[in-house]
Amino acid sequence: CTDTHGDMIDPPARDAALRFRDAFQPDVRIDGGDVFDFRALRKGASDIERAEAVAADVAAGESWLRDYAPTQMLWGNHDARLNDAIESTGDGNKRAYYTLLLNGIMDTLDKIGCASFPYDIDKGVFEYGDTAFLHGYGAQMHVAYQLAMEYGNAVMGHVHQFQESPGRRHDRTVGR
Repeated sequence: CTDTHGDMIDPPARDAALRFRDAFQPDVRIDGGDVFDFRALRKGASDIERAEAVAADVAAGESWLRDYAPTQMLWGNHDARLNDAIESTGDGNKRAYYTLLLNGIMDTLDKIGCASFPYDIDKGVFEYGDTAFLHGYGAQMHVAYQLAMEYGNAVMGHVHQFQESPGRRHDRTVGR
């Protein structure tokens, strides 16, 4: 599962994903990132977005993590906004609050036994079998093709659409 976006999650899709997980009972459950939306922390956020508290977003994202219980979480660009806010704010109170939120998220991941991978083009990749899983770092028109060319067999979220494309390589890779 990927791109649930905290308090923006679609409840019917959430329920369907959990029903599928229960029926399939996979040993490996990957969350592809953007567990949280953090729109209030977005560079260029509107006044309305900045006025929103992030508590509901964090609560919804942590609820998703506890219910889905991923074994791996790949941090997405929206999730990374929290780290960016910690590093960029000059306000000590905000930094302390954001750090508490981050520590709470990490505690949730620890409690469910979930490994996490940073939002990083190299370190943010989980390899399982012959397939690389990552949040995604591009949104161009032929992103699945580009993914197959760069990573081989690979699956990513990030673009909020379904694409599948073979890479133009000798090993017949596919990007999804």
